[in-house]
Amino acid sequence: VMIAYASVYGNTATAAEILAAKLNELGVRTETFDLSVTENSYVISSAFRFSHLVFAAPTYNAGVFVRMDELLRDLAAHNIQKRTIAFIENGSWAPISAKLMKEILANNKNLEFVENVITIKASVKEENVAKICELANELANSVNA
Repeated sequence: VMIAYASVYGNTATAAEILAAKLNELGVRTETFDLSVTENSYVISSAFRFSHLVFAAPTYNAGVFVRMDELLRDLAAHNIQKRTIAFIENGSWAPISAKLMKEILANNKNLEFVENVITIKASVKEENVAKICELANELANSVNA
């Protein structure tokens, strides 16, 4: 599972790192990218090597945080397809980044979007960790199917 995240205050990063740790505990190989320090070309290359992709980003000015928005538009332009995709969104008052991220990729072919979207309101709380664990189990089962 490839996990790419963009984080403003570190909370979205925490969620992505928890997911990666849970997947690793389940025996699933992961590759995780912090978009604030990783060029898109490395992430795009990885996205074409993995069947399952997770994108985690905060809602920023009623949109997707800029680095994630750029990555997803690049992936759409590179015609990413035949992938299972999950989202983690964050926002203190109106998290909508998952919906917007999905819209960016919606025209690409044969993408399966995981219904279990993780929504964090500002910081990761206990109930978020439980949902992240559920997503890890769902992804692990799908990867191993």
